[in-house]
Amino acid sequence: MAAAVGPSAAWRVIRSRNFGPYFVGNASSASGTWFQNLAASILVFRLTHSAFLLGVLNFCQFVPVLLLSVWAGNLADRVDRKRLLLITQLVATSLSAILAAL
Repeated sequence: MAAAVGPSAAWRVIRSRNFGPYFVGNASSASGTWFQNLAASILVFRLTHSAFLLGVLNFCQFVPVLLLSVWAGNLADRVDRKRLLLITQLVATSLSAILAAL
Protein backbone atom coordinates (compact mmCIF):
# COMPACT_ATOMS: atom_id res chain seq x y z
CA MET A 1 0.00 0.00 0.00
CA ALA A 2 1.37 3.41 -0.95
CA ALA A 3 1.93 5.99 1.76
CA ALA A 4 -0.45 8.94 1.84
CA VAL A 5 0.94 12.12 0.33
CA GLY A 6 -0.44 15.60 -0.01
CA PRO A 7 -1.70 18.31 2.33
CA SER A 8 -3.56 15.96 4.67
CA ALA A 9 -0.42 13.88 5.26
CA ALA A 10 1.57 17.05 5.98
CA TRP A 11 -0.93 18.23 8.59
CA ARG A 12 -0.87 14.79 10.20
CA VAL A 13 2.90 15.12 10.66
CA ILE A 14 2.57 18.65 12.06
CA ARG A 15 -0.04 17.48 14.58
CA SER A 16 2.28 14.72 15.78
CA ARG A 17 3.26 14.97 19.45
CA ASN A 18 6.98 14.81 18.65
CA PHE A 19 6.98 17.33 15.80
CA GLY A 20 6.85 20.51 17.92
CA PRO A 21 9.93 19.84 20.05
CA TYR A 22 11.83 18.53 17.03
CA PHE A 23 10.94 21.57 14.92
CA VAL A 24 11.88 24.06 17.65
CA GLY A 25 15.14 22.25 18.39
CA ASN A 26 16.09 21.95 14.74
CA ALA A 27 15.21 25.58 14.02
CA SER A 28 17.26 26.74 17.03
CA SER A 29 20.23 24.59 16.04
CA ALA A 30 20.17 25.70 12.41
CA SER A 31 19.82 29.36 13.38
CA GLY A 32 22.72 29.08 15.81
CA THR A 33 24.89 27.42 13.20
CA TRP A 34 24.21 30.11 10.61
CA PHE A 35 24.75 32.94 13.13
CA GLN A 36 28.05 31.32 14.11
CA ASN A 37 29.09 31.09 10.44
CA LEU A 38 28.09 34.71 9.89
CA ALA A 39 29.99 35.90 12.96
CA ALA A 40 33.13 34.00 11.94
CA SER A 41 32.92 35.41 8.42
CA ILE A 42 32.51 38.97 9.68
CA LEU A 43 35.41 38.51 12.11
CA VAL A 44 37.75 37.13 9.43
CA PHE A 45 36.87 39.89 6.99
CA ARG A 46 37.25 42.67 9.59
CA LEU A 47 40.61 41.34 10.74
CA THR A 48 42.09 40.63 7.31
CA HIS A 49 40.05 42.57 4.73
CA SER A 50 40.76 39.61 2.47
CA ALA A 51 38.06 38.07 0.31
CA PHE A 52 40.41 35.14 -0.31
CA LEU A 53 40.69 34.30 3.41
CA LEU A 54 36.93 34.65 3.73
CA GLY A 55 36.62 32.06 0.97
CA VAL A 56 39.14 29.82 2.74
CA LEU A 57 37.07 30.05 5.94
CA ASN A 58 33.88 29.11 4.14
CA PHE A 59 35.63 26.25 2.36
CA CYS A 60 36.98 24.96 5.69
CA GLN A 61 33.47 25.10 7.16
CA PHE A 62 32.18 22.99 4.26
CA VAL A 63 34.97 20.38 4.11
CA PRO A 64 33.74 18.31 7.10
CA VAL A 65 30.30 18.02 5.51
CA LEU A 66 31.86 16.96 2.24
CA LEU A 67 34.20 14.41 3.78
CA LEU A 68 32.04 12.99 6.57
CA SER A 69 28.54 12.90 5.08
CA VAL A 70 28.81 9.38 3.64
CA TRP A 71 30.31 8.02 6.85
CA ALA A 72 27.73 9.84 9.00
CA GLY A 73 24.87 8.56 6.85
CA ASN A 74 26.14 5.01 7.25
CA LEU A 75 26.40 5.53 11.01
CA ALA A 76 22.86 6.94 11.16
CA ASP A 77 21.58 3.79 9.48
CA ARG A 78 23.28 1.55 12.05
CA VAL A 79 22.65 3.22 15.43
CA ASP A 80 19.70 4.68 17.31
CA ARG A 81 18.95 7.95 15.52
CA LYS A 82 17.53 9.70 18.58
CA ARG A 83 20.67 9.02 20.58
CA LEU A 84 22.90 9.99 17.65
CA LEU A 85 21.01 13.28 17.24
CA LEU A 86 21.35 14.01 20.95
CA ILE A 87 25.09 13.29 20.95
CA THR A 88 25.82 15.31 17.82
CA GLN A 89 23.83 18.29 19.08
CA LEU A 90 25.63 18.17 22.44
CA VAL A 91 29.00 18.08 20.67
CA ALA A 92 27.98 20.98 18.40
CA THR A 93 26.77 23.00 21.39
CA SER A 94 30.00 22.30 23.28
CA LEU A 95 32.16 23.33 20.33
CA SER A 96 30.13 26.53 19.91
CA ALA A 97 30.56 27.34 23.60
CA ILE A 98 34.31 26.76 23.36
CA LEU A 99 34.50 29.00 20.30
CA ALA A 100 32.50 31.69 22.12
CA ALA A 101 34.85 31.47 25.10
CA LEU A 102 37.88 32.05 22.89
